[in-house]
Amino acid sequence: MMRSLFSGVAGLKVHQTRMDVIGNNIANINTIGYKSSRTTFSDMLSQVQRGASAPTTALGGINPRQIGLGVDVESIDLIFTDASPQQTGKNTDLALAGNGLFVLKNGDQSYYTRNGAFMFDEQGYYVMPGSGLRVQGWNASSEGIINTNGLATDVVVPVGKTMNATATTAINYSGNLNASSLTITKISYTTALGGDASKVTTPLYSTEIAYDGTVIGTAYGRTEYAATDAVDKLTVASYTTRQSLDAQNNPTTVYDVTLKDEMGNIVGVASGVADKPTVGSTFSTNITANADSKSSGVYSVNVDEDNVLSAIITLSDGSTQTVTSGYYEVGKSIPVTTLATVYDSEGGKHEVTLLIDKDGSTVDNDADASAIATAKVYDNDGNEITTVQTIAANRNNSGEITSYNYTYLDANGATQQGTAALGQVTFENRWRMYIVPQKGELGPAALTDNDDTTTFNNSFTQTESDGSTAAGTMNDGEITYLYFDSRGQFVSNGRGTDPSISFSYYDGNGASPNTATIDLTGLSQYANNTTSFPTSNGNAAGTLQSLAIDGNGIVTGTYTNGKVRSEAQLAIAQFTNTGGLTKVGTTIYAESNNSGQANIKTVADFGLNIIASALEMSNVDLANEFSDMIITQRGFQANSKMTTVSDEMHETVVNMKR
Repeated sequence: MMRSLFSGVAGLKVHQTRMDVIGNNIANINTIGYKSSRTTFSDMLSQVQRGASAPTTALGGINPRQIGLGVDVESIDLIFTDASPQQTGKNTDLALAGNGLFVLKNGDQSYYTRNGAFMFDEQGYYVMPGSGLRVQGWNASSEGIINTNGLATDVVVPVGKTMNATATTAINYSGNLNASSLTITKISYTTALGGDASKVTTPLYSTEIAYDGTVIGTAYGRTEYAATDAVDKLTVASYTTRQSLDAQNNPTTVYDVTLKDEMGNIVGVASGVADKPTVGSTFSTNITANADSKSSGVYSVNVDEDNVLSAIITLSDGSTQTVTSGYYEVGKSIPVTTLATVYDSEGGKHEVTLLIDKDGSTVDNDADASAIATAKVYDNDGNEITTVQTIAANRNNSGEITSYNYTYLDANGATQQGTAALGQVTFENRWRMYIVPQKGELGPAALTDNDDTTTFNNSFTQTESDGSTAAGTMNDGEITYLYFDSRGQFVSNGRGTDPSISFSYYDGNGASPNTATIDLTGLSQYANNTTSFPTSNGNAAGTLQSLAIDGNGIVTGTYTNGKVRSEAQLAIAQFTNTGGLTKVGTTIYAESNNSGQANIKTVADFGLNIIASALEMSNVDLANEFSDMIITQRGFQANSKMTTVSDEMHETVVNMKR
């Protein structure tokens, strides 16, 4: 009877313990990151009244006879299942999905938690606000590079952190260059003064090209134009344009400007002479005419014909397209224009354009007979001259054509002649690219040709944000060709070198020259739309503006210069036996002898995920807790009855003495 009494008392104790665990679970139903516990029981020692005996030839075996001495708590286990995340809208709150814990530290002591209610303190440390424990991870270098191979340290992003200016060293292009691009057969430019302008690049076989008037004669490799076509007037006073050809056949434009005062009286006449264009250049002028000083003041007028408003391009299929001012050459496709932003060594922002156009023209020099063409040509006085262009094939002893001769009259009536090589030249599968500053006014370019590569040195005037200008230089650039294999993939620049080009630039304000490399390995050539997407490194100086944390636990900062850079990466710990961790309060845990050592890695290494701006709720199942509460209550009542009955039996034994 004494045994039953003690067993009943033991049952009361363990059910009381189980009720305590249930009560704690229910109390933490809304605790962030709380993990519920469960209680398991096991019987205590048993008293053996008779041992077991083995079977014999006459009798079977006999089991042992034992009386149990009660119940005890076997374990109180942590249940580390995920709970539902709740969005908070606070960018420093984190919820961790999967088997892992955030790592915290206080000096040399490490702790672990599922409570992701963190914040950045006054010094920029990422901490748990209730305890001040610092979140652990790996901080990025000044270049935004994170090395997770070392030991995790305190995550810190100082308030007001700055980003130093970094010069651009690489521009990467990806996309597709349309293999079926149409080529240009005609260009008509409209200038600020209403005239037409065009590149002088049309050979004998090609089509019409107009410059402020009619085509007056053609030659292999260039076109001659009338000397007396363009006359414009300005209402400011009067403005007259006169054109002539010098002995080298270079057209020269003379501007006569008449100025008037406020009373309408003519007060001065000034003239300006345009720069001489060369074959292969774009004809443009930039004239400033100043009047004489008078008692009513100084009068001046600026005439700028370098402002090309638009151009209408006729393509090889007969269609037309209006394009913005720029460099367009007959026989080539409309250039692919991609804009990239680069930064000098002092953080100055510049924009450069990479233009890529297709060499789509085919020249067939296999002429089998002579050809004669007639065109109108005018001399300097406007008199018409008749010119005959002749192409004659040259044959060898076998009758094969080896070359041909051509003759023509230029605009001055002089006979010109030359010899063209035999063969068909086709540029169907290569593109030409060249670099142009987006801002500023280009000066004359120094060009050096070498096979399929041209090196150029362009000076330009850079306009700063305050309106001031500074002379700068884009030098050591390269005009090169792009080659594609039969699968449409870019392979090299045609000379077996790496598929990239380099150019140097600086702004003329004292910044050191910088060299940037353009990587073109991401380009392809298929019969599809032409696309090109540039990305570049380098940046201006900036100050940290905001922070965000992604699903991999990477803390990224957005700066006032528009750049986004990695600042740190959070550390995550896993244990062999998570249930063996020791609770130390405030929903944090410490390592124990049975938890195993912490395995600290990144979120991605464990295949986990972080939900930003959210917190993990408690994983307590309220319905399950209430069910356990009822079962525990009934167990407690039953053991209480056992104690009462045992006591009554003892009382009966005592009363037997009366």
